[in-house]
Amino acid sequence: MAPRIFRFFIPFVMACGLTMGQEFGTVVEEEWTTPPLFGLPGSMRRVKTFISGDNLRREEADSSQFVVVRSDLGKAWLLRPKSKTYFEMDKETLQGLATMALMLFGIGIDPETGKPSIPESLFVETGRRQTLDSWTCREVLLRRSTGRPVILWLGEGLKPGLYTGILKNLMGSSADAYGSFFAQLDGLGGYPVLVEAGFGNRRFSQRLISVETKAVSKSLFELPKGYRRLESLEP
Repeated sequence: MAPRIFRFFIPFVMACGLTMGQEFGTVVEEEWTTPPLFGLPGSMRRVKTFISGDNLRREEADSSQFVVVRSDLGKAWLLRPKSKTYFEMDKETLQGLATMALMLFGIGIDPETGKPSIPESLFVETGRRQTLDSWTCREVLLRRSTGRPVILWLGEGLKPGLYTGILKNLMGSSADAYGSFFAQLDGLGGYPVLVEAGFGNRRFSQRLISVETKAVSKSLFELPKGYRRLESLEP
């Protein structure tokens, strides 16, 4: 099981410095809705993500596990507090996951050149606007070579791309080949308040509940003491 370890750009908040084991970061709370798929039941769950510098922690409400991504160390941990165990992914695995994630944006590899095939215009403005909760949003479509486009409702005044910096770090030097993609992503000018995607008759959605910049404990991104390492993922 691979954790979701990416999305849009990390805001520059580290300049505020460190105090008493805390540093300034961003806390994002979202609601994810997933339909029944591959024999698994559909679900609606609250997800909270803590971002600080190049590090990320993701928790799900009522979940028995959570994920910590340390792109500064080139590692990610899947932690299970109940059994006090963890599974570690190394730098090479993370680089592969990060590169595979770009396929969700319609980016593939040219079989002849072995280089990324990046459309010149991935995102299309529709001109439509609406208010979602307290955010004024505009609609942008992410065009894909197959299937319906992904619909993004971008909130004005929100930082674009909270996750891009982490993704770049995980990809290492290979991120350079995806420069035009990151430029398009950073140029969106807003963070998605609502994302809607469809595959066949199945609909997926991700809705922003809250986002704030605040002091975040450094311990959230550390491997807890006393946890036993798993050599493979257990059920």
